[in-house]
Amino acid sequence: MKTHNQVLEDLRQAESPALERLASLAANELLTRPLGEVLDADFVAAQAAAVLQSLARPTTREAIAKRVDEGIQTHTTTTSCMREHVPGEALDPLRELLGRPLHVSEELTHKLIDQGVVHRLLADVLESALKRFMRRARRVDDKLKAVDERLGGFGRRARGLFGNVASELASAVGEELEHSVEARIKEFVHQGTSEMLKVAARRIADPAQAAAWGEFRVAVLELLIDTPIADLATEAQAQEPGAATSELLAALGATAQSEGFQDAVASAVRRAQQEVGDGTLAAWLDELELRELWGEATTGPLADQLRHVVGSEAFGSWWEQQFAD
Repeated sequence: MKTHNQVLEDLRQAESPALERLASLAANELLTRPLGEVLDADFVAAQAAAVLQSLARPTTREAIAKRVDEGIQTHTTTTSCMREHVPGEALDPLRELLGRPLHVSEELTHKLIDQGVVHRLLADVLESALKRFMRRARRVDDKLKAVDERLGGFGRRARGLFGNVASELASAVGEELEHSVEARIKEFVHQGTSEMLKVAARRIADPAQAAAWGEFRVAVLELLIDTPIADLATEAQAQEPGAATSELLAALGATAQSEGFQDAVASAVRRAQQEVGDGTLAAWLDELELRELWGEATTGPLADQLRHVVGSEAFGSWWEQQFAD
């Protein structure tokens, strides 16, 4: 039989199978307990508030923002694409999620896109298109007049009815656009953009187009994962991600400090526990097909933590006290 010192020596081995089994035992035991026993709603709410408030401290926000900026900077020279680093097993569910048809009401869609910046964008496009058409109409009219001047009556007779009609139409359109449309361009464009937004909302919310929009979202995903990481990092740098992260953390911290935050989180946890009832964590993970992932994600890290504890002087002293006379 081994002495207690020999057992401690075995536990402190780099790849101690005993610690691996102990970590697996702890993780599996947790799976058998009802979710209501695993999570204390008030404790979860308090910890959530504490973590968010801690992250919102100025020094913490500054440190995290710096790490974000530095992390993105390191990838500005990475020539590989995301596809080379993201496993296919992760991309397939993401494609399925993004490709799912979304059904949004026409009214809500119109409210979302009926914004000043969208109006200005469409107005610029419409106004630019109208002005280009006016310039082209003038050029056509000028060319036809030049032909008349060079060829005289013979040219006019040779062009016949079609030439006359084209010349008159171009001239009429040019004059109408110049004297009528351009004088009322702001009103015309305003009415045009408003109608365009209504049509756009109708098309976006059309159930017959839902699958096409799903294909569009998947196409955007494919474009992003095939874009060199350096290009994505450069684009991200232009958005000042560190500053944005700091502002987000500040907002989360303010939310965590607001009255009723912890009560709302605790209530949400309790509702989830009631929905689950006496169900165990194992049953919940099986339903989500995450049981195997749970084992991989918990056993290894837990065993590593146990190795640190067992290898410490404090544990050695505690171990000796258990066997003292």
